[in-house]
Amino acid sequence: MTMKLYYQADCPYCQMVLRVLHASGTGCLLLPDVAHREEVEKLGGQVPILVDGEHTIAGSRKIIAHLRDRHHAPAQLDSNDYGMRTVFDGSIEEAEAAVTEALKDIGFGVLTRIDVAATLKKKIDLDRPPYVILGACNPKIASQALEMEPELGLLLPCNVIVYENDEGETVISMIRPVKMLAFVGQPEMLPLAEQVRELLQEALNKVAG
Repeated sequence: MTMKLYYQADCPYCQMVLRVLHASGTGCLLLPDVAHREEVEKLGGQVPILVDGEHTIAGSRKIIAHLRDRHHAPAQLDSNDYGMRTVFDGSIEEAEAAVTEALKDIGFGVLTRIDVAATLKKKIDLDRPPYVILGACNPKIASQALEMEPELGLLLPCNVIVYENDEGETVISMIRPVKMLAFVGQPEMLPLAEQVRELLQEALNKVAG
Protein backbone atom coordinates (compact mmCIF):
# COMPACT_ATOMS: atom_id res chain seq x y z
CA MET A 1 0.00 0.00 0.00
CA THR A 2 1.34 3.45 -0.94
CA MET A 3 2.04 5.78 1.95
CA LYS A 4 -0.03 8.93 2.22
CA LEU A 5 1.10 12.23 3.70
CA TYR A 6 -1.41 14.91 4.62
CA TYR A 7 0.33 18.29 4.76
CA GLN A 8 0.16 22.05 4.26
CA ALA A 9 2.52 23.74 1.83
CA ASP A 10 3.31 26.64 4.16
CA CYS A 11 3.81 24.50 7.27
CA PRO A 12 7.51 24.30 8.29
CA TYR A 13 6.94 21.00 10.11
CA CYS A 14 5.40 19.54 6.96
CA GLN A 15 8.39 20.76 4.96
CA MET A 16 10.72 18.97 7.39
CA VAL A 17 8.81 15.73 6.84
CA LEU A 18 8.85 16.23 3.07
CA ARG A 19 12.63 16.62 3.08
CA VAL A 20 13.13 13.40 5.02
CA LEU A 21 10.56 11.61 2.88
CA HIS A 22 12.31 12.69 -0.30
CA ALA A 23 15.67 11.61 1.08
CA SER A 24 14.30 8.15 1.87
CA GLY A 25 13.35 7.67 -1.79
CA THR A 26 10.10 5.99 -0.74
CA GLY A 27 6.99 6.55 -2.83
CA CYS A 28 4.30 8.54 -1.08
CA LEU A 29 1.01 10.10 -2.13
CA LEU A 30 0.99 13.79 -1.17
CA LEU A 31 -2.42 15.03 -0.06
CA PRO A 32 -2.83 18.78 0.59
CA ASP A 33 -4.78 19.54 3.74
CA VAL A 34 -7.02 22.06 2.00
CA ALA A 35 -8.29 19.43 -0.47
CA HIS A 36 -8.63 16.62 2.09
CA ARG A 37 -9.83 18.43 5.18
CA GLU A 38 -12.53 15.88 6.03
CA GLU A 39 -10.00 13.04 6.05
CA VAL A 40 -7.56 15.10 8.12
CA GLU A 41 -10.25 15.81 10.71
CA LYS A 42 -10.98 12.09 11.03
CA LEU A 43 -7.27 11.41 11.56
CA GLY A 44 -6.82 14.02 14.27
CA GLY A 45 -7.11 17.36 12.54
CA GLN A 46 -3.48 18.53 12.65
CA VAL A 47 -0.98 18.00 9.81
CA PRO A 48 1.48 16.55 9.09
CA ILE A 49 -0.13 13.11 9.24
CA LEU A 50 1.43 10.03 7.66
CA VAL A 51 -0.57 6.90 6.84
CA ASP A 52 1.69 3.92 6.19
CA GLY A 53 -0.36 0.74 5.93
CA GLU A 54 -1.84 0.09 9.36
CA HIS A 55 0.21 2.89 10.91
CA THR A 56 -1.15 6.42 11.26
CA ILE A 57 1.45 8.82 12.63
CA ALA A 58 0.86 12.48 13.50
CA GLY A 59 3.51 15.08 14.25
CA SER A 60 6.75 15.75 12.41
CA ARG A 61 9.10 14.17 14.98
CA LYS A 62 7.17 10.90 15.14
CA ILE A 63 6.81 10.74 11.35
CA ILE A 64 10.52 11.35 10.80
CA ALA A 65 11.41 8.69 13.37
CA HIS A 66 9.07 6.27 11.57
CA LEU A 67 10.64 7.03 8.18
CA ARG A 68 14.13 6.47 9.55
CA ASP A 69 13.16 3.26 11.31
CA ARG A 70 11.11 1.63 8.55
CA HIS A 71 12.23 3.30 5.31
CA HIS A 72 15.93 3.94 5.88
CA ALA A 73 15.73 7.72 5.71
CA PRO A 74 19.14 9.27 6.47
CA ALA A 75 19.85 10.28 10.05
CA GLN A 76 21.07 13.69 8.89
CA LEU A 77 20.12 15.89 5.96
CA ASP A 78 21.96 18.69 4.24
CA SER A 79 21.19 22.03 5.87
CA ASN A 80 20.17 23.44 2.49
CA ASP A 81 16.43 22.87 2.29
CA TYR A 82 15.90 24.25 -1.22
CA GLY A 83 18.43 22.19 -3.20
CA MET A 84 19.37 18.56 -3.88
CA ARG A 85 23.07 17.98 -4.49
CA THR A 86 25.81 15.49 -5.12
CA VAL A 87 29.59 15.63 -5.48
CA PHE A 88 30.68 14.61 -8.99
CA ASP A 89 33.83 12.63 -9.62
CA GLY A 90 35.20 14.69 -12.49
CA SER A 91 35.78 18.17 -13.84
CA ILE A 92 33.27 20.98 -14.18
CA GLU A 93 33.08 20.38 -17.93
CA GLU A 94 32.50 16.65 -17.44
CA ALA A 95 29.85 17.33 -14.80
CA GLU A 96 28.00 19.77 -17.04
CA ALA A 97 28.02 17.29 -19.91
CA ALA A 98 26.88 14.45 -17.65
CA VAL A 99 24.01 16.35 -16.05
CA THR A 100 22.86 17.72 -19.41
CA GLU A 101 22.66 14.17 -20.75
CA ALA A 102 20.92 12.91 -17.60
CA LEU A 103 18.34 15.70 -17.86
CA LYS A 104 17.75 14.82 -21.51
CA ASP A 105 17.05 11.22 -20.51
CA ILE A 106 14.18 12.35 -18.24
CA GLY A 107 12.67 14.72 -20.81
CA PHE A 108 14.33 17.98 -19.73
CA GLY A 109 16.18 20.27 -22.08
CA VAL A 110 18.67 22.94 -21.04
CA LEU A 111 17.19 26.25 -22.22
CA THR A 112 19.69 28.64 -20.66
CA ARG A 113 23.32 28.55 -19.58
CA ILE A 114 25.04 31.21 -17.48
CA ASP A 115 28.76 30.99 -16.81
CA VAL A 116 28.79 33.02 -13.61
CA ALA A 117 32.57 32.90 -13.14
CA ALA A 118 33.24 34.08 -16.70
CA THR A 119 30.61 36.83 -16.45
CA LEU A 120 32.02 38.20 -13.19
CA LYS A 121 35.50 38.17 -14.65
CA LYS A 122 34.36 40.06 -17.74
CA LYS A 123 32.12 42.60 -15.97
CA ILE A 124 34.01 43.40 -12.77
CA ASP A 125 37.36 41.60 -13.24
CA LEU A 126 36.61 39.27 -10.31
CA ASP A 127 38.21 35.84 -10.20
CA ARG A 128 36.15 33.08 -8.62
CA PRO A 129 35.99 29.28 -8.92
CA PRO A 130 33.93 27.79 -11.79
CA TYR A 131 30.18 28.23 -11.39
CA VAL A 132 27.60 27.48 -14.09
CA ILE A 133 23.81 27.86 -13.91
CA LEU A 134 21.71 25.71 -16.25
CA GLY A 135 18.01 26.39 -16.81
CA ALA A 136 16.27 23.03 -17.31
CA CYS A 137 12.72 22.57 -18.55
CA ASN A 138 10.35 19.74 -19.38
CA PRO A 139 7.96 21.27 -21.98
CA LYS A 140 4.95 19.08 -21.15
CA ILE A 141 5.17 19.66 -17.41
CA ALA A 142 5.91 23.37 -17.86
CA SER A 143 2.85 23.75 -20.08
CA GLN A 144 0.66 21.99 -17.53
CA ALA A 145 2.01 24.16 -14.70
CA LEU A 146 1.48 27.40 -16.64
CA GLU A 147 -2.12 26.41 -17.32
CA MET A 148 -2.60 26.17 -13.56
CA GLU A 149 -0.71 29.37 -12.74
CA PRO A 150 0.14 31.81 -15.59
CA GLU A 151 2.74 33.71 -13.55
CA LEU A 152 4.68 30.60 -12.65
CA GLY A 153 7.13 31.67 -15.33
CA LEU A 154 8.69 33.85 -12.63
CA LEU A 155 10.03 30.63 -11.08
CA LEU A 156 10.93 28.83 -14.29
CA PRO A 157 13.00 27.13 -15.58
CA CYS A 158 14.23 24.72 -12.92
CA ASN A 159 17.78 25.76 -12.09
CA VAL A 160 20.67 23.31 -11.97
CA ILE A 161 24.09 24.53 -10.84
CA VAL A 162 27.53 23.05 -11.42
CA TYR A 163 30.31 24.59 -9.36
CA GLU A 164 33.58 24.08 -7.53
CA ASN A 165 33.27 24.28 -3.74
CA ASP A 166 35.84 25.48 -1.19
CA GLU A 167 37.36 21.99 -1.03
CA GLY A 168 37.94 21.95 -4.78
CA GLU A 169 35.17 19.38 -5.36
CA THR A 170 32.81 19.49 -8.33
CA VAL A 171 29.23 19.85 -7.09
CA ILE A 172 25.96 19.41 -8.98
CA SER A 173 22.87 20.84 -7.30
CA MET A 174 19.22 21.02 -8.40
CA ILE A 175 16.29 23.05 -7.11
CA ARG A 176 13.73 21.32 -4.87
CA PRO A 177 10.48 21.91 -6.83
CA VAL A 178 8.21 21.40 -3.80
CA LYS A 179 10.08 24.10 -1.91
CA MET A 180 9.98 26.41 -4.93
CA LEU A 181 6.24 25.97 -5.55
CA ALA A 182 5.43 26.49 -1.87
CA PHE A 183 5.80 30.21 -2.63
CA VAL A 184 2.93 30.04 -5.13
CA GLY A 185 0.35 29.21 -2.47
CA GLN A 186 -1.58 26.69 -4.58
CA PRO A 187 -1.48 23.31 -2.82
CA GLU A 188 -3.02 21.59 -5.83
CA MET A 189 0.24 22.23 -7.70
CA LEU A 190 2.41 20.35 -5.21
CA PRO A 191 1.76 16.86 -6.61
CA LEU A 192 3.09 18.22 -9.91
CA ALA A 193 6.12 19.55 -8.06
CA GLU A 194 6.65 16.12 -6.53
CA GLN A 195 6.58 14.59 -10.02
CA VAL A 196 9.32 17.01 -11.11
CA ARG A 197 11.32 16.26 -7.96
CA GLU A 198 11.25 12.54 -8.68
CA LEU A 199 12.52 13.14 -12.21
CA LEU A 200 15.28 15.51 -11.10
CA GLN A 201 16.31 13.10 -8.35
CA GLU A 202 16.54 10.36 -10.99
CA ALA A 203 18.89 12.54 -13.04
CA LEU A 204 20.93 13.43 -9.97
CA ASN A 205 21.24 9.78 -8.99
CA LYS A 206 22.47 8.96 -12.48
CA VAL A 207 25.30 11.52 -12.43
CA ALA A 208 26.17 10.46 -8.88
CA GLY A 209 26.90 6.98 -10.23
